[in-house]
Amino acid sequence: MRVGNWKAKDVFKDIAEQAFQNAELVMDDVVQSAKAHCPVGKAVSKSGKDWTERVPGSLRNTIRRVSRRDKGNIRVYAGSKKVFYARFVEMGTVKMRKKPYLRPAFQQRKGAILKKVKYGK
Repeated sequence: MRVGNWKAKDVFKDIAEQAFQNAELVMDDVVQSAKAHCPVGKAVSKSGKDWTERVPGSLRNTIRRVSRRDKGNIRVYAGSKKVFYARFVEMGTVKMRKKPYLRPAFQQRKGAILKKVKYGK
């Protein structure tokens, strides 16, 4: 038995595109969960005046998904030049205990990721 003219490249390209879109949806869920887990500190000094060096919620606002279709990868990032302390909060330092927010968000979705990418469910 032979099947002719079924354009395998187009079919596989469509399947890969759908899987990538499903993976982006999963990573959007990870971003939302990470934002929910992200610690939000108060930006008030001991004297009660506003401390302008850090704005509450600035770390949460930097959590984002970055997709590179040409390379086929999707990543979730946190932090920026102004919010350089994202890694310190996640991993901790010698003087500060860790408060993970990215890893727990990913671990919660880990079991459903393959199913979502394959089947879109």
